Amino acid sequence: MFFYLFVAVCIASLFTSCDEDDVIRSSEANITSFTFDTTVAANAAVLSQPVIDEANATITFKAEEGGDVSALVPTIEVSAGATVTPASGSAVSFASGSATFTVVAEDGTSKTYTVSCSMGSLIQYDFETWATPEGAMSPEVVNPEGWATCNDAVALIKNLGSLGGITYTGEYPVRQTTDAYSGSTAAMLESVDTQGGNIFGQTIPKVTAGSMFLGTFNAFAAMTDPMATTEFGILYDKKPVKVSGYYKYTPGAEFYNAAGELQADQKDACAISAVLYEVENEDETLDGSTIYTSDKIVAMASFSSGETVAEYTPFELNLEYVKDYDASKTYKFAVIFSASADGAAYNAAVGSTLYIDDVTIENEAVTE
Repeated sequence: MFFYLFVAVCIASLFTSCDEDDVIRSSEANITSFTFDTTVAANAAVLSQPVIDEANATITFKAEEGGDVSALVPTIEVSAGATVTPASGSAVSFASGSATFTVVAEDGTSKTYTVSCSMGSLIQYDFETWATPEGAMSPEVVNPEGWATCNDAVALIKNLGSLGGITYTGEYPVRQTTDAYSGSTAAMLESVDTQGGNIFGQTIPKVTAGSMFLGTFNAFAAMTDPMATTEFGILYDKKPVKVSGYYKYTPGAEFYNAAGELQADQKDACAISAVLYEVENEDETLDGSTIYTSDKIVAMASFSSGETVAEYTPFELNLEYVKDYDASKTYKFAVIFSASADGAAYNAAVGSTLYIDDVTIENEAVTE
């Protein structure tokens, strides 16, 4: 009996005699997630969620220009078994522009991250408010607040089309819709069949593309130069870096070229673009013939797709700067939406429909 008891004690000791130093501990010391809960009042100034650059141990995010970043509260996740200082949920000041966070792994390995905050601002459009713009061709023309549309061009066709044998009684291309991503309404852009022909020698397209943009629509320019009707851009004293929002899209079934000929094998596509350009004075503008080719362009981004998108889907345009931004200069900024990507050249499909809602322009803070 004593022998068996001795053996049992020896076996048990094999499982209990390991020194704690023999336990393998992880050396992982990474921040795996770093976010700000913007529903927390202290984080109200945060504009964009942080982005982790693991290779350089840096994390960057943007906050509202002039916002309070003296006591932001991050939510932090780290490698299994590791700890981070300052701890997740602690108030941290980014008033100096950055703060450091140190992660210590189970085995004592440490890694320090620099978290930097850059200041900026947001401009948001929710498409809840619509009105007849000053100087509109017709009181029937209703545009989203702050935006120009091709509705004036169609008003011109409705009012003067009979002079060229054109009778268009359909809908205006850009309309307010209750089919919204959020809130009560959104913008609906539809390419419509305006029949084609001419008025006073100027071509009227078979299909007028539904379009909406920051800028001014000059309907009377259509009598001499249709491309000059779209005066793209508004005066802009900020440095835009991103345009985002939500869209849905259905391409039309019948695609016509500029000659009004049906192109059975051609498919339509929507287009979203953003262009920042320099001007000498506030009257200078780029139009449909120059907005993508001018040497005055400072930054640009674009997106196009012919795929059907049945549910609201986010889009994001990150502006690419081809020239340095100079806060002492004068700029105009245009954001352009079209239900038909080549609509400016009168190539479009009847019924192509683009829905747009909750557009946000993100800007960087600039100094003189």
